[in-house]
Amino acid sequence: MNRSRTATATLIALAVVVSASTARAFPQPGGAFIVKENLGTLPGSTYSSANAINSSRQITGRGDFSTAFLWTPPGPMVELEPSQDLQWGSDINDSGQITGSATGFIFAWDAFLWTPPGPAVVLQPPPEILFDEWPSAINNLGEVVGSWEDPPTRPFFWRSPGPMIDLGTLGGTGGTSTDINESSEVVGAAKLAGDAETHGFYWTEDGGMMDLGDAEASG
Repeated sequence: MNRSRTATATLIALAVVVSASTARAFPQPGGAFIVKENLGTLPGSTYSSANAINSSRQITGRGDFSTAFLWTPPGPMVELEPSQDLQWGSDINDSGQITGSATGFIFAWDAFLWTPPGPAVVLQPPPEILFDEWPSAINNLGEVVGSWEDPPTRPFFWRSPGPMIDLGTLGGTGGTSTDINESSEVVGAAKLAGDAETHGFYWTEDGGMMDLGDAEASG
């Protein structure tokens, strides 16, 4: 549900290296104002990077030492589940659910889902998947997409209670899914047969994967 990437860019600086929280309004053509707000950092930290924002202006990302955070207006930034090793927040939906990557659940990198007030739960891959998973987006239904390392990297879709499902490819060996909307439609990129080319794809539960670079399929 990365529908808010543009809003993120106008609201905040992605890298924050000071701890005081301040806000400034910048006039734009036509009399509009854009507010740029300093989210600060986690206590004792000198760095933070924001990845996603929801309609309530809640923001997630990561701080120093790969620590996932949640920022809710007017702040401050707080560590997401200090008792769990959540490395970074990738996306947040309008219910405040956060998906991201963690260590310490099953593999070196595991996909997690955090639902307020927590704790986070691991998004189970199929039993044959023995490597890492990286979620990229969550929609307001709590559905998550991303990629796992099979190897090679494959695009996944997760819906409660799981497990993840493999979305397939465009004939090649690998791919990644990058976003999902409220209709459970997924977009990403996948290899074509022979792995010489990578095309954007559009996936639905009824129709499967469509090559966005295929003029015949698109028309």
